[in-house]
Amino acid sequence: MDNWGEPRGPAKELSAPTLGDVHVYCVETEVRVTPCDVYLDADAGHSRAELRRWWLRAARALHDAGTFHHEGRDWRFADVLVAEPSSLGGLITYGWRCPGDQGHSPERVWGSMLDRMPGRAHGIATLAAAHKRGCTFAASPL
Repeated sequence: MDNWGEPRGPAKELSAPTLGDVHVYCVETEVRVTPCDVYLDADAGHSRAELRRWWLRAARALHDAGTFHHEGRDWRFADVLVAEPSSLGGLITYGWRCPGDQGHSPERVWGSMLDRMPGRAHGIATLAAAHKRGCTFAASPL
């Protein structure tokens, strides 16, 4: 993560004010615009509502940036994930859990949660849209 030349600085600026740290992971291929995933890693002690607000606000700002030029290359921000430290070590990642997830394997539920991330084709970008679909901001089952 955070390789030289990747747009970590712009990601941090767009997601400010932050509740922790911001990292980017970009997969450079032969495409003209390199997509980058953004990881919003919160410090301990924030409520789920605070994490959700940061995630939604940062995702909107990062996606609204569209394609931009940085360090001589073209980039765009793709998936935006938010996580907090676990009491057992590691991170707990959050997303939208919906009624249709019930009864499915943890892997399938997490795949559905990823599909609902703000900015994706079938993503949920607002709390109102999540409530309309009966979804809640919840921890990954994995």
